[in-house]
Amino acid sequence: MDSSADMVERVRSLITPVLEAEQIELVALKLVGFGKGRRLRIFIDKKDGVKLSDCVQVNRKVSELLDTEDLISGKYTLEVSSPGTEAKG
Repeated sequence: MDSSADMVERVRSLITPVLEAEQIELVALKLVGFGKGRRLRIFIDKKDGVKLSDCVQVNRKVSELLDTEDLISGKYTLEVSSPGTEAKG
């Protein structure tokens, strides 16, 4: 069984090309919680700022990729947002 860190790195490798094609920077990627409460949190940034439509588009594309590749076993919630001050660093 893969560790959470291994899974996060596999997800990062999968989604980075998609984000780069949209000129979106991946700021942070976190898998938190366990069981039905697991959340995959993706924090993105963009030169001219992140809009809600950017988050929706990334969520849709990443969700499709993850469903196709089946990298994360079990149920989880995908969250895409801009980092604010707490996710940077």
